[in-house]
Amino acid sequence: MIRTSRRAVLKGGALAGAAAALPLAARRTEARVVVYDSRVAVSQVFAGGEGIDLAQGMTAARRALAQLPRGVCVEGLTRWSDWVGLRGLLQDRGFRTEAETRAPGSPALFRWTMRGR
Repeated sequence: MIRTSRRAVLKGGALAGAAAALPLAARRTEARVVVYDSRVAVSQVFAGGEGIDLAQGMTAARRALAQLPRGVCVEGLTRWSDWVGLRGLLQDRGFRTEAETRAPGSPALFRWTMRGR
């Protein structure tokens, strides 16, 4: 016969919650670079003003991305044409697309994530 107490249920729930949170915590501490366009307000808010700004020129952005180490996660909220160019550059360096979606409420912008291997 298995005895279950309230304390055992609470402990089990706490352990399960902690185990589920570990992968999330690990993802938050990994190296992350944001690509945005300060000329687009939504994109600038997404990045919080930190990262690689496409308004500085695509050449500068390409140069900055070319220097990234492989284990970095790159996230962006950019126009489709910028995304296509950046995706090709990052794929050539061994990065793979993890997510790509049209930004809700803004049909011209795409939210994307690539991770280096």
